[in-house]
Amino acid sequence: MKPLLYSSLLALAALGSCRPEAAKTTSTAASRPADSTSAAAAAPAALTSAPVSPAAARAQLAALRDSAAAAWQQLQASDDGKLATMRQVLQALSQRPGVPRAALAQLRRATGRLRAQRYDRRSMADAGRIDAYDAAQDSVLHRFYPLAAPLGKAPTEALGRQVEAIRSADNELVGYRARYDRAAKAYNAYLAAQQAALGTQEASLPLFEVK
Repeated sequence: MKPLLYSSLLALAALGSCRPEAAKTTSTAASRPADSTSAAAAAPAALTSAPVSPAAARAQLAALRDSAAAAWQQLQASDDGKLATMRQVLQALSQRPGVPRAALAQLRRATGRLRAQRYDRRSMADAGRIDAYDAAQDSVLHRFYPLAAPLGKAPTEALGRQVEAIRSADNELVGYRARYDRAAKAYNAYLAAQQAALGTQEASLPLFEVK
């Protein structure tokens, strides 16, 4: 990254486009995920609006796009892991006596449908799609916890660790979304500032708009 561009990286991030807040986007919880993406994703910023060459603008935009993509992949991987662990817990519960079979069967079906209901990087531009997924997942978790850990205690230590891992992943969701938003805002701000140098009409990235 050129020094002139990098030195201005915190100046324009607030210029990113906004969209209505969706469910799970208003928490003030701090981002907890470990930082394995680039510095631009961890503390993204917008770049200088001073004119640069087309080649430099394209290279910087590509770097910012990659940072946003890495943040998105971490978000999705966390959610995928949460859903996979939920399925594992439900499978283990199906082997235990005393678990209500009808409730367990309904919950397994509902959990299995969640992945197909999730937004993607295009459909998330519709705030209602995010809201619907969050509501569906919250509904499943509201039934999952009492079944997996009645009165807050899972039937085995191993299941207890899995339930806590699910809780942790759900709590970290806001942090992952905020991290993606920071990277996407940096991309959008630079795209707007260097449109003339880029010479193309690239699309801006949609946001969760976590505050």
